[in-house]
Amino acid sequence: MLQVTGAGRRNALVCASEFASRLFKSSRFEDQLAVRQKGLTYDTEFLRWMLSDGAGAAVLSATPARTGLSLRIEWIELLSFANKFEPCMYVGPAKNGAPTPSWLDYANYRQAADSGAITLRQDIRMLNEVVRHAVYGLLQTAKQKDLEPATVNWLAVHYSSRLFRDQSHDLAARAGFEIPFDRWFSNLTSTGNVGSASTFLLLIKSANRNSVENNMRRNQPTTKAKAQ
Repeated sequence: MLQVTGAGRRNALVCASEFASRLFKSSRFEDQLAVRQKGLTYDTEFLRWMLSDGAGAAVLSATPARTGLSLRIEWIELLSFANKFEPCMYVGPAKNGAPTPSWLDYANYRQAADSGAITLRQDIRMLNEVVRHAVYGLLQTAKQKDLEPATVNWLAVHYSSRLFRDQSHDLAARAGFEIPFDRWFSNLTSTGNVGSASTFLLLIKSANRNSVENNMRRNQPTTKAKAQ
């Protein structure tokens, strides 16, 4: 967006992709000594059911497309709380209170593999805090932008489980920022959790659905009754 609005570029392409399945091949786990001895830990098994492969992209331009549907960007706000916490999702051995070594810290690839240093994990104990800070970021942005729940027609939101959707809704509602579920949009059940690609897929799916529904409303026949 900055390239188009501030650097004089006519067009820009932005894309993201996830290929998590490469880290979850059964052969990788079968080759790890720790897995053969103790089995998969929950922080790894959890992710094998939660992540999907996918990709998405968007073309940005200073003018609307000549054909088809265009979305207008009014503002983008980026917030990060990475300075407050350890990594929640990471590649490495299970946390044990000590600094987590990288696979590069081992003498050879065999030692790194046997210790689980090439395994993708998620610290599920941090997830409640992740949800809480995500909602806090929304509330902070809404306050800065004078955004009211009643003015939000559609909330296209990325979450990895319906559990986190309900938690997010309840936290925001308690803070006075409630958007009813009938205005939430997610494609989790059809697309899966594709991480960084989710935003692009959410936008196009929600925009297409809204466009269809608006056309249906415009084309729906109406009846008029004479005043008596």
